[in-house]
Amino acid sequence: MKNHILIVAIVILSLSGSSVFAEFYLGAQVNANSIDADPTGFVGANSLWTVSDDNSGFSVGAGWKFTKNLSAELHYSYLGNIAGTTLSVETINTPLDRTDPDSPRYSHASIHEMEAEFSTLTPAIKISLPADESFYVYAKLGIDVWQSDATFSYNVTLDDRPDNGIEPGLYVGTTTDSGANLFFGAGGVFNISPAMKIYAEYDIHRFNAALNIASGISGTPDIAGEAEISVNSITFGIEYHFVSFVDELFEVDF
Repeated sequence: MKNHILIVAIVILSLSGSSVFAEFYLGAQVNANSIDADPTGFVGANSLWTVSDDNSGFSVGAGWKFTKNLSAELHYSYLGNIAGTTLSVETINTPLDRTDPDSPRYSHASIHEMEAEFSTLTPAIKISLPADESFYVYAKLGIDVWQSDATFSYNVTLDDRPDNGIEPGLYVGTTTDSGANLFFGAGGVFNISPAMKIYAEYDIHRFNAALNIASGISGTPDIAGEAEISVNSITFGIEYHFVSFVDELFEVDF
């Protein structure tokens, strides 16, 4: 992961040191996100669950245009959150030992819920291809340096086991994970003026977030494993370009 980030940084620095075309810009966008979380390698009662959600987020960033066709960008994005019930249990008048008909009986009811939110810091290279004077399309390749913050709640409403019973109540665990994965994006830009531009973009984020949470409850398994996180985003944004005086003296085509 560190090697990926280092390669992107070296490319950006080498280009900035040799370019005469100079154009710095700032941007902001809103995101419509579709998020899916699928577990891999989970243990215990939470081994089979999926959570999907559609919500909104935002992104802010800056870029440096080296040539008419090549730019480097750095964005912070909040990708939104997901929440859902991962497991619902209701056991009424069940034998403690199901092989023994005379075994004492018990009842248990609980709900397992999960909520997680995701953010990224993304350096990327942007390749642009003009369609005409007012519109161009582009593609991005970068590294998502991501962070996930997850909360699992275990809400016990009933448990009357004579031994190792669970006191009814709400039990909560949290975890944070981070890493780096490839990022892809593509979109189109409309020039309102030489300085002001609006754009639409489609982004793809993929990463595996570890969700290792000790339940802290006797007689229940810990939650352990990873979730494959898929975030597909449709974004709409605006950019302001600070056109350099160098732009009036030189014109460099990539």
